[in-house]
Amino acid sequence: MVRGELIPRSIKCMDYQIRTVYQPIVSDGNIVAFEALVRPEILHVVVSPDKWFEDMIVQGEGEMAEQRAIQSSLHHFSDSSSLLFMNIIPKHLENRSFVDWLCCRYYESDFLRSRVVVELLESVPYDSKIVKGAIEVLRQAGIRVALDDVGVGAHTIEMLLNLMPDYIKLDRLFCSNLPYTPVYHRFLEFLLQTLGEDKVIAEGVETEQQAQYLFSLGISLQQGYYWGRPMSSLLSGGQDETSIDS
Repeated sequence: MVRGELIPRSIKCMDYQIRTVYQPIVSDGNIVAFEALVRPEILHVVVSPDKWFEDMIVQGEGEMAEQRAIQSSLHHFSDSSSLLFMNIIPKHLENRSFVDWLCCRYYESDFLRSRVVVELLESVPYDSKIVKGAIEVLRQAGIRVALDDVGVGAHTIEMLLNLMPDYIKLDRLFCSNLPYTPVYHRFLEFLLQTLGEDKVIAEGVETEQQAQYLFSLGISLQQGYYWGRPMSSLLSGGQDETSIDS
């Protein structure tokens, strides 16, 4: 049950337990990556991750919450070959100490060397010039970059052109609005030609019809309930999460 709206804001970041689940990302039906999704809990209540981060930012503990989420994602990831996508709020990359901390955690994770992708969310305004500099530092360390929710955010096109990310994730609306209008087709053609078919990921794929339609457009990288729900463990197939949407 998600009841984040009932949690008083006086509760601090360290009072929460952090659980991480992993949702598969497939290429032509084969798992090639997982996205780490955090599930904060307090008093046995699972809190909406968006609500939790929002509250922590208001309380001045946004970076601490981000760090706890990253540590949990790295610590519990057990797949030995797939990429690991981890969500990050770009605003936090304006702080060089946070960038250095992230690079250190990455260097400590020999198991994940060259397999970490930071997925930039667009929930809080940020300075694109400073963030671009931070991204260059992460890339020098060997960390790849993805843009989330491409097609709806206010700055995603700007960041797409400035950063040339390693991956982009199409917003769920692209799956909910099938079949595409000519405008959608032209936008997708631009993305596929600019980045390449192996860099564009469609999120929110829930049916075979959606999957096949995306395949026909050249989008083989897909994520959604059709391919697998978030799993609490990657060992022996793991256990699907059923109580919270991704």
